[in-house]
Amino acid sequence: TLPIKFKLEEQPPYTLFGADTIYTEFDTPLQFKGGEEALSAHLQSRLKYPAAWQDSCLVGNIDVQLWVGPTGKVRVLDLTDFAGLGFDFWFAATEAATSTYGLWELPTFEGRVVPAAYDISLTFFPEGEGCKRVVANYDYAINVLNEGIALYNEEKQEEGIAKMTEAVNLFPDNANFLLSRGQAYMNSNQFAEAC
Repeated sequence: TLPIKFKLEEQPPYTLFGADTIYTEFDTPLQFKGGEEALSAHLQSRLKYPAAWQDSCLVGNIDVQLWVGPTGKVRVLDLTDFAGLGFDFWFAATEAATSTYGLWELPTFEGRVVPAAYDISLTFFPEGEGCKRVVANYDYAINVLNEGIALYNEEKQEEGIAKMTEAVNLFPDNANFLLSRGQAYMNSNQFAEAC
């Protein structure tokens, strides 16, 4: 008879993302100086719709995950283009996100400054006169999607999915809309519809 001992390892206060360490536990968390409103205003002032695409009426959002290092350095870890906007938009999103360098209240853990990640969502709206209807439709689709999610969460699955479908019908290539509706189908065990 041999005794075998098992011991659970304590979860470290960080994760690894490639070569980057990202802390997930903090004494004080990562925050933008001035708070969320200041971050939103800063990003809005820095986000530039690519000039070459102004007449395209492309609209959509790009999510950016930032890595903020212990010296305040900012780098993009990940970028998700939900609307398939393309490289010029990725570049504009990266420029806006990294312009936050030096504007963060750095996080601490056990008395020292540590690296952390922060998620930002950036929405591109064309400014051309001919694109106003597309922008209005996008705003409407976002509202309808949110209504659908709220209805679904209130146990009104069919009504919620119908609202989400309305958003998908307006922007059938928007992955964010498709993912939201797909998840609702999955949660309702409607696997074929989810696919």
